[in-house]
Amino acid sequence: MPKKRKHLKTLLETTDDSNEDNRQHPKIYAKNSMDRFGDDLCQLLLSHLSLEDCFEYECVSKQFQRTVFESVDYIHIYTDLVHKMIKGKTIDTKKLVTIAKKCPHIRTIDCRGIAVRYEEHIAKVLTTFRGNCRRLRDICVNITRNNEIWPTMASLVTRIDDFDWLQKQILIHCHRLSHFCIYSLSEVFDDTFGRLMIKNLDTIEFQYPGFSWRSDSKHVLSQFVAHNQSLTSVVVGVGSRYDILNEHHIPPELCQQLSRLTQLRRLTLKLESINDNNSLSEFLRTIGLNCKQLKRLSLLLDSPKYRLTAKTMNGLQYYRRLNRLNLTLVADIDNDLLEPLRDCHRLTHLSLDMKQMSGQTTTNTSTPTPSGPIIKVVNNENTSNVTKMIVMEFVSGMGKALQQLLTSNSNINRQSVDFNSTARQGNSSRVEGEKLREEINKRVNQLQTLISTAITVSKDRRDLVTKRVLEQINQRLEGAKDRADKILRE
Repeated sequence: MPKKRKHLKTLLETTDDSNEDNRQHPKIYAKNSMDRFGDDLCQLLLSHLSLEDCFEYECVSKQFQRTVFESVDYIHIYTDLVHKMIKGKTIDTKKLVTIAKKCPHIRTIDCRGIAVRYEEHIAKVLTTFRGNCRRLRDICVNITRNNEIWPTMASLVTRIDDFDWLQKQILIHCHRLSHFCIYSLSEVFDDTFGRLMIKNLDTIEFQYPGFSWRSDSKHVLSQFVAHNQSLTSVVVGVGSRYDILNEHHIPPELCQQLSRLTQLRRLTLKLESINDNNSLSEFLRTIGLNCKQLKRLSLLLDSPKYRLTAKTMNGLQYYRRLNRLNLTLVADIDNDLLEPLRDCHRLTHLSLDMKQMSGQTTTNTSTPTPSGPIIKVVNNENTSNVTKMIVMEFVSGMGKALQQLLTSNSNINRQSVDFNSTARQGNSSRVEGEKLREEINKRVNQLQTLISTAITVSKDRRDLVTKRVLEQINQRLEGAKDRADKILRE
């Protein structure tokens, strides 16, 4: 069970004797005694224990009793823990009180791990902790059924991941709610007066219809965005394969309203049965021009007919602060898809999750990223993910070395007419070129060994996709090696 802990500094105590100098008197403990560690270090070591282990090992020493629960400020209540505390048909209140008294500094309780069949016990759990933990400030829950405790506890609720729209009246009391996951934005509006019940959110996740003829959806979205300008993270799903009237494009009002969120840092766009490149290109361009603070972008395209192109991704040139990009695709991608990433100079993480993958896609992935980001490629059709990551790491490093070799060779050709100066500089550059060639040869040999092993494994698994990809990489490596030798001969 994860727990968040605070760590205290060790205090050095000195004795004050008027007849002697002030000196520190360290105590000597046995090597097998935990008492030789200070309370702060002991607390750090115990922070890796689960809550159950904390109760089990509490009796080891007095130091354990002092430190094992002292700084626990987060507790995760999950199904197994509730099941252990159930006595008959009710939960054992004495065990709850014991936990609450042992951990009086709890500030956050996470109940999202409790299964639906045990949700009837949430009221007693929260009441017990609130009565014994005076520092309790945040509660993370799932609200899927009516419970009489919510009107009194709603002021502490800060996160809801699963919500039943029939309980929407509870939202009136959730003044500190910051993270909210719902199916439709209409769930946050009052049925009687149509007023918005939640404002000033930090994170929202919702589904937006793919057809734009519903005027009520436009009004709801506009009013929601107007009262939640504080949003920094948005997860939105567009369209559904089950919508009969789906127009297969991103509604323009969605782009217009989301572009008003100037504080947006993270955006996740889930597209189901959407196959219009123009609407996606316009969406990316508008968001990039207006949401200047955006740092993380995720695109999930769940349509086998949707093929991304470099033209579609041209809008990424406006994402100057983008440092993480995640692409989840069903269809294959074009070889030049990542070309627009050349303008994303702050990009540090690139993740590609593809159901289909061509050989050119793998080898070209590291080309358009000048800052050398961490690249993660995942292919779900029996391909070796680890092999792909290692292959691209070697290819990226070899590409940099080859680029340095080309630069040093061009510097030789641009030397001045002075023979002595040219000879000295040429010899120096040639020595540097020899070192670079050795580095390239070393990388090529290592990579070819890796490829031969991977090809053998792919044959055993009948993985023709991986085998074809690796063979194409091997051919390109041979060409790069020959080109390096040719440059040095010139």
